[in-house]
Amino acid sequence: MRTGTIYGLICPIKNKVVYVGKTFKTLPKRLCEHKAPKQCWKKSKLNLWLTELHEKGQIKNLNIVPLESDV
Repeated sequence: MRTGTIYGLICPIKNKVVYVGKTFKTLPKRLCEHKAPKQCWKKSKLNLWLTELHEKGQIKNLNIVPLESDV
């Protein structure tokens, strides 16, 4: 059985968790995926927020924290 992790993305501007997600990947790998610029992101609130961080030059300061593991 695969185990996953519920994680939070911490906004570098507000310094608080603004997104909660679940992954079966390692947290560093998942963070890299969130930081990677995408050409055809669907227009979700998350992707609009990540695009805004890219535009403000703050994407490099995006952090990820585990909230719960083995889920």
